[in-house]
Order: sequence, then structure tokens, then C-alpha cells
Amino acid sequence: MRVPDRLRVLVSKKLLDLAEALPRFRKGALARLQLTREHQRKSAQRTYERTRPPEGTELKLLYFRLIEVFHIEHRNRLRKRMLRAFPELQKRPRSGGQNFLDWFDNRSGRLGSISSWRLGHIVHKDRRLHLDRARWERGNLPVEIDFIVVWLHAILPSLFALSFDVHLNDSVTRQLNSLQDRHYLPEARIHGLAPLGILYLGFSQIPPARVMRRELLAWLDRLRAKSEESLRPLTDGFFAGLSSGQVAKLPAIETYVLAGAPDRIEPLGSWIRNHIHWWDSLGFRHFEREIYTDGKVMFIPSSSRESEPQVANRLVVLREPYRRSMELSESGYEDQQVAYWTRLATLDALLPFIAVEEVLASSQGSIEQLRFRLFRSLKTGWPPDVSLWQHIGLGKRILRSSMQLSRISTEFEQNK
Repeated sequence: MRVPDRLRVLVSKKLLDLAEALPRFRKGALARLQLTREHQRKSAQRTYERTRPPEGTELKLLYFRLIEVFHIEHRNRLRKRMLRAFPELQKRPRSGGQNFLDWFDNRSGRLGSISSWRLGHIVHKDRRLHLDRARWERGNLPVEIDFIVVWLHAILPSLFALSFDVHLNDSVTRQLNSLQDRHYLPEARIHGLAPLGILYLGFSQIPPARVMRRELLAWLDRLRAKSEESLRPLTDGFFAGLSSGQVAKLPAIETYVLAGAPDRIEPLGSWIRNHIHWWDSLGFRHFEREIYTDGKVMFIPSSSRESEPQVANRLVVLREPYRRSMELSESGYEDQQVAYWTRLATLDALLPFIAVEEVLASSQGSIEQLRFRLFRSLKTGWPPDVSLWQHIGLGKRILRSSMQLSRISTEFEQNK
């Protein structure tokens, strides 16, 4: 019988905890357990010392942007949900006289440059913030969120994107710092759970640096998942339908502000290499070819590692050079200024590429999934197993995606 991985980890931890609490043994199974735990403690301490932030450095998670896309087939559903959340859109004029519904109808199915419309704010039901009239009060927003700004983007004639700029309070950065400031033991897995197997005490272990990174990324993943859940039904689009469960489903861009780093490109690369253990513990890529920077802002594309949560796209604003280049005032509203200019100058420019890339990647993933299932079914011999019929739904989704991708390709060509 296959033993669940979580059970192996739990039993391994209990055995090591028990052995550590007992008087010291000189030989035997318990002595080997005690020696394993001693090595774990030393490894945890070394990792903790290596992953300390550089002196004078401050990293703050300011906000993250969630992205959901809607194909033109779901245009009417999207329209109804936007108006249900923000009924003011039906009557609020825009400068120049055009209201939202005119703009939305004119952009549907027509060629044109990428344009956006701010729909409004999502706020806590029991809070009063000085924001515009178009607001959607929600009672289930996570406590870590201050407010959310919702935008609709016309990317292509047949593709709309909703973006949700989730502005966070300082408790998020404090929580991330707290998680990063802990000692993490290696995660051990015993190879045998039967009494005879326990005598041999064969262990495999995940290093504490990976455990630390996984804990931080898992916490961020849960925060994004809670945020997505509170935004329904606005988030029930293309990406939300690709997976199930309590995990983050939407592509995201996290925006950080980093103080204390060098303000030129070449010293910045050396600085990251010199503090690679700290940088890596936060889930950041550390190969220079995977970091795009102009010396003021770094963009780090989304990535994933085996048995770890997906890392979101990340935008890291270097505080001092960015402040100088944008001539930001040193006031108590600096974070708001950074949020405004990063959205205007960077996030809105990145959004169409990230949205379309994620659509393409999801279609590729569906094709690979279907191919794997079909080959596995054919292994049972000939004629094929009747279970092939259960893959028809996935095949239909691939056919639908193929038609949508063909349409997107045509629209790209027409927009050149």
C-alpha cells in the first residue's frame, strides 16, 4: 500500500521530536535519530544565518495585480457582472461625454489600440475610505487588504481583461518578514513505516532553505486565493475555469519596493549574487538572464519549481533611483505615488503580453494533458479502454481553445 507523503513527513517529525526529548543514547536506532536531529538543528542555524537581509535593506510588498480574461463569447455575461458590481457605470459620464457602456460596446469586436476603463473600487463593508462613488462593498475581503481597484482592458477585439490591483496594508510585509525570520528544520521523510523498516532509519530530507521558501510562497498563494474568492463572480472567467481547489488561479504581478540596493545595473547584479541566499529564500529568481531591469525597476517573470507553489510575476521598484527619476515627493504618500506610476508606466504595458501568454500556455498544457491521458489509456491494449470517452470534455476544450487562438492570431496580424 502506498503511504501518503504527508503521513511520511508527520511520522518522521514525530520520531525525531521524540528522540530529541529523550536522554542521549550512544548506539542503536534512537542514537541515529538523535544524531539526525542534531544535524538538522545545525543545518537550520546555517540557513538562518545565510538568509538574513543585507544591512540597511527594506523590502515591502505594496500590492499585487490579478488578471482574468474573457473571450468575446462571454461578453454579455461580463457586462452583466460588471454592472451588478458597479451600477454607477450605467450613468457616470466620462470626460468627453462617452459613458462606459458606449465605450464597452464600441470596443467589442472592433480593431483599435489597447485601452482601459477604471470600473471602481472594492472596499470593506465596514470601512469608510475617500474613494470615488463607484464602489463595491464586500464583507469577505481578507483583513490584509486595504482596497482593490478594478480596471477593464480591451486587449483585442475578441479579448477583454479585468485587472484587480489589490492594495495591501503593512501587516503583509510584517507577516513575510516573520516567516523569513524563523528557523526551519529540514523536512525529513522516513523510507519505511513498518516496525522493521524503522530500525534502518532511512531518511530523505528537503533542505531548510527550500522549506523556508515554500512556506513564504504558500502563504502568498493562500492570500491570493482568498482575494480571488472574495472577488467572485467577477473572477469567474477563463483562468478561473482551468483548475479547482483552494489555490490561486489567476495570473498575478506582485509589486515590491526595495530600499538599500545599489542604484546602477552592474553593481545591482553583484549585490544580488552576494546576498543570493536571502534573495532566493523569498522566491526571487537569481539568474541575471531572468531579470529585466533598467536600474530603476526590475521585472522577474513567473516561475515554478517542483513541489513548490507557483511564483507570481514580480515587479521590484528600487526606491531611491525610482524616486529620483519620477521626481516623487518625500511625503507620507510615497507608496501611493509608486503604486500610481508603476501601474501607469509598467503594469498596464505588461498586462496584454502576460494575459495572452498565459492563454497560450494554458492551451499547450491542455494538449499535453490530453496526449498523456490517451497514451496511458492505450497502454491497456487493443481495443482502447472505454475510459477514452471521459476525455471528450478535454478534447472539446482544446478544440474551443484552438478556434480562439486562431482568432487571436488573426487579430494580431490585423493590428500590426
